[in-house]
Amino acid sequence: MLSTTLLVTLLAPPTEVPLVVLPAPVLQEEAADSGPQWEGSVTLGASTSTGNSEVSSVTAGVDASRATEAETWTFQFNSVLNQEKVGGVTNTTQRRNEANLKYEHNLSERLYAYGTAGAMSDLNAQLDLRSGAGAGAGYKLLSGEAWTLDTELGLTYLNELFAESAGVQDRNEYVAAHVGYEAGWGDSDERMKFSHRGDLYPAIDGSEESGTPGFYRFDTTLRMNVTESFFTQFQWLFTRTAVPQDGKGKNDNLFLVTVGWGF
Repeated sequence: MLSTTLLVTLLAPPTEVPLVVLPAPVLQEEAADSGPQWEGSVTLGASTSTGNSEVSSVTAGVDASRATEAETWTFQFNSVLNQEKVGGVTNTTQRRNEANLKYEHNLSERLYAYGTAGAMSDLNAQLDLRSGAGAGAGYKLLSGEAWTLDTELGLTYLNELFAESAGVQDRNEYVAAHVGYEAGWGDSDERMKFSHRGDLYPAIDGSEESGTPGFYRFDTTLRMNVTESFFTQFQWLFTRTAVPQDGKGKNDNLFLVTVGWGF
């Protein structure tokens, strides 16, 4: 009887057993999200000549930004160096450096507050250093797929220190109003971009005997993409110093043709 029961039990079809699903192993995240990254471009241009004249020229620039929904950081730098070798002696005929750091905090979809600081030197203009810092507000008048237009209004402190002449070093130190604007355009396939920015800094804290100081800067740029990352760029920088160094003109033009890489 016992053997019969064991035989029936062994030969009986198996009963259904509930399926137990084991949890999948938890994989460790590869890396924590570090947040928004810096994006921008680096440009470079160079030329050289030998023979009757030995002249070399190098220009470099950086344009980078880091943006979130609440704020934007922007950094810009450009440098130009020209040298000429005459009689075995190398002379620097142009050395111009400029850097600017800007912070924007969004107050609404179109309105933002900003703070900025920058410095500039120009050998040909005998400008040892122009430094400044300012703050104000901006408004995005136009923000479309093709066209953009921003305007800004604020106050800026400027300090212009010129090279010594006859043992005297001239200086312009003043508070200026800042009126700025920036217009941009890009085609639908992002092969060409155009931008134009103007910054006007007329002094508001009185006038000097030689005139009312002020600084005006205009930057016009045309960029054409060669590949997704590489491009060629044409840039025209126009600056006007209302009270320049004695014997120097007020206006300066700088034309640059460079190639660049976007990151």
